[in-house]
Amino acid sequence: MKDLGFPFPEGFWFGTSLAAHQAEGGNTNSWTRWEDQPLRIKNNEKSGLACDHWNRYHEDFERLSWLNANTHRFSVEWSRLQPVEGSWNEEAAHHYRKMIQDLKTRGIRPVLCLFHFTLPLWIDDQGGFENSETIGHFVEFAKRCQQAFGDLVLDWLTLNEPVVYAVVGYSAGMTPPGVKDHARAMRVSVNLLRAHGQAYHAIKNLNPKSFIGWAQHLRVFTPKRKFSPLDIWGARVADEVMNWSWYKTIQTGKIDINIPSVFRAKEESPECLGAMDFLGLNYYTRDIISVNLFSKQKFFLSVPEKSVKTDLNWEIYPEGLGKILKEIKSHRLSQYPVLLCENGLADQDDSKRSKFIYDHLKKFLEVSDKLGLKPMGYLHWSLMDNFEWVEGFDPRFGLFEVNYKTQERIPRKSAHYFREMGRLKSLIPPPEDDS
Repeated sequence: MKDLGFPFPEGFWFGTSLAAHQAEGGNTNSWTRWEDQPLRIKNNEKSGLACDHWNRYHEDFERLSWLNANTHRFSVEWSRLQPVEGSWNEEAAHHYRKMIQDLKTRGIRPVLCLFHFTLPLWIDDQGGFENSETIGHFVEFAKRCQQAFGDLVLDWLTLNEPVVYAVVGYSAGMTPPGVKDHARAMRVSVNLLRAHGQAYHAIKNLNPKSFIGWAQHLRVFTPKRKFSPLDIWGARVADEVMNWSWYKTIQTGKIDINIPSVFRAKEESPECLGAMDFLGLNYYTRDIISVNLFSKQKFFLSVPEKSVKTDLNWEIYPEGLGKILKEIKSHRLSQYPVLLCENGLADQDDSKRSKFIYDHLKKFLEVSDKLGLKPMGYLHWSLMDNFEWVEGFDPRFGLFEVNYKTQERIPRKSAHYFREMGRLKSLIPPPEDDS
């Protein structure tokens, strides 16, 4: 590691991400209800104890210190804090405070996410975010979290991948509640957008110094047939709906989400105008898209056959991150600092992870510098292996391998590489034997 590359920008956030349900263990929520149904999760697995992070957070945060991380993004579990309507679990809130204090004692910045795919059962019973009344419940939850943790936390993500949540659960039917209806998916997306806008202002009103965004899964969509008007159109529609429609609402205060012949939401949304302090970006891969208008599904996604892939058959495509950054510039969003909230891959033998991190972080820093963007930080998904939703425990995203029988955490070679970058506060190439 003689080549020191180039230093991180001053104040660069360098660390990891985790989500409550995927790591904590012992939750009861909309996802555990889903897990109780047969054939919903690969191998019929249940999150169960997961990584037992709820009880082992102190030793896990010791590993963050070992990594020389200065930032950690994680979520609080809504169902723990409000298990029944009108309640507030002070014991759970105290536990989260201890977690946050543990991070701060180590000099690690906590970035707190309020919603990462799971709902309390009472919210789920009322229709989740398909019910517009859930917006008010979420805003009240955001207020309670700010009141409970706001003296320790300044940096917030209201939502994680809200459009993905809406599409995969209400259009593809792969996650709770298992609906296959494009129009219902887009209505959920609209309600989530309004929930973000209102929660943003609720938190700001309690502490104007709060720094608030959401984590948007930005993905490159490439037409499968280069000269097919249908595929080109499909890629443009997917790009607009999945990637940029929310940002346009933040810029204009007007919702305009349109899937031709399927769904159109065009309405005023003053609560969303300017409701963003930084651009939270999750980036993993791209999709090759084709369209068949005679099919109910209409849009079909695939992966290039000859591409290098992860264990989940996702294409490794760092070039796409550069394209996303150029789109951020072209959509007149360059005034916002960009936080790469999630970036990582399923790689059980750890043969690709170090190079993956290097290639994506290099692209993030170089293209941002070229375009005059403000790269705020890089948070790797994830600190350790965890429960990966419908894929169960098979995918291994962690810098630390987890033995789910013993709950032992074992640093991978990529963890040592990550640690060295954290120590030097600089982008460096991985060791040759890791490439």
